[in-house]
Amino acid sequence: MGYLAPLSLFLWINVAFFLIQSISGLGILTWPLRVHLSDDSIGWLTNWLLAQRKPGVGAAMGGYADIFNALEAVHAKSLVIVMVPAFAAILGALTLDRREPFRHMLTFTTHFFSFALLWLCLLFPIAAIVLRLIVGGGAAVNHAMDLAVSAVEAGGLAWYLYIALGTVFDMSWLRRSITVVALIAAQYAILKAYHLVVFTVTLYST
Repeated sequence: MGYLAPLSLFLWINVAFFLIQSISGLGILTWPLRVHLSDDSIGWLTNWLLAQRKPGVGAAMGGYADIFNALEAVHAKSLVIVMVPAFAAILGALTLDRREPFRHMLTFTTHFFSFALLWLCLLFPIAAIVLRLIVGGGAAVNHAMDLAVSAVEAGGLAWYLYIALGTVFDMSWLRRSITVVALIAAQYAILKAYHLVVFTVTLYST
């Protein structure tokens, strides 16, 4: 009884995460319209959806981008929870032999996403300061720097999963390693799907 329930913990951390994200100026869950349209993975689909929904909106989007970005930030905060059952389903498939109830997968996943948001709350301000120092020194923030931040982010999540899978499921180091790689890849795919859902909901709300 001395601990917050998993969902309550996740919701409180979610509030802190979006506050820190807006202060740091870096975003992983909230994307402006230009990022949705230029993303290597889903850009082809978001551009097609925009052309279908808003055929009159061209390259010069004018005030529409401001309206979209404001509403997208609201949807990103409320829809982040949809990633939890998707990740839990994949975890359940990877541990099918354990015959664990799905509610246990949801509990594990909720704690994982709570840690992920806490980790990003720590990482974002540090990354913002480092990138600002680099840019202030005359260099431009490039794709390599973005990849470096993403690698540190993935490393922290992989460490948590490796420890947690051993604690909760008592897996061998080999199976834990394989499961961690599979879950990190799954999280990347789920994150892209989340952005597509947020984009679509926002697009059809404007």
